[in-house]
Amino acid sequence: IKGLTTSITALNALETSLRQDASFHLNQRGATQQDAQGRWQFEYQLTRKVSDEHVL
Repeated sequence: IKGLTTSITALNALETSLRQDASFHLNQRGATQQDAQGRWQFEYQLTRKVSDEHVL
């Protein structure tokens, strides 16, 4: 996931939500930087979790 936000608080809420999502693992967080317009650029790498119910 890559994106921009004007609120670091919103970015922290997004990360918390991603960590709690039962469908994905949050593998790593890319660099977070503020651009010339004051927006926060962010990047997260996610991997879909494998459900145990599909294992034979």
